[in-house]
Amino acid sequence: MKRGFTLIELLIVVAIIAILAAIAVPNFLEAQTRSRVSRVQADQRSVAVAIESYYVDCNSYPAQASSFPGSGAYGINDLANCPVALAASCRWQPTWVHKRDQNDGVYTLTTPIAYMSSFASDPFASSKGATFAYSVGGSYGQGWIMWSYGPDMDEQATTGNTTGGDVRVSQGMYRSQPGCDTYYYNPGTQTPSQQLIEATYDPTNGTNSNGDVYKLKQ
Repeated sequence: MKRGFTLIELLIVVAIIAILAAIAVPNFLEAQTRSRVSRVQADQRSVAVAIESYYVDCNSYPAQASSFPGSGAYGINDLANCPVALAASCRWQPTWVHKRDQNDGVYTLTTPIAYMSSFASDPFASSKGATFAYSVGGSYGQGWIMWSYGPDMDEQATTGNTTGGDVRVSQGMYRSQPGCDTYYYNPGTQTPSQQLIEATYDPTNGTNSNGDVYKLKQ
């Protein structure tokens, strides 16, 4: 005579599966986050090579767009070509300039010379298609800085964290970030400030800890 499983045995099996899932899922999510951070860092290194190649040819770094309407901002931050609803929080981030037409004298990383085929997207941005933010300075020397929102994915946040986390300042839906010629990064010294170091994502603080992922000229 065949005997089936008792209710207690089934409950024990279900409990074991639940425990294994509780262990595996966080590890999977952390591995996913680490993979995205590695991707951001690799993409930023590639963009940095393109920026420096541009400088060798043009003796200046690519222009920065404010992403205000008509400023020629690239991609999701370009209010002239992107529905506002898709760029609710990205839209005032400093970003890359795109070449609008053949009469536009502004050259970028992608045209007319393709130093890179396309701008890298930020996997931590809530706005799909958002690129790394980018700022270029010249008042205190040539330099540049770019950044990703980081694993805390706080693009849609309405409050900033300036105490060891992000240096983003809340302005309603709009954010300001540490552009060049500020106390976060001065191209004249080409070294990150203590404030920028504290605002930089560090996985030793936790895989999903505060901070953005920065790359700057040094």
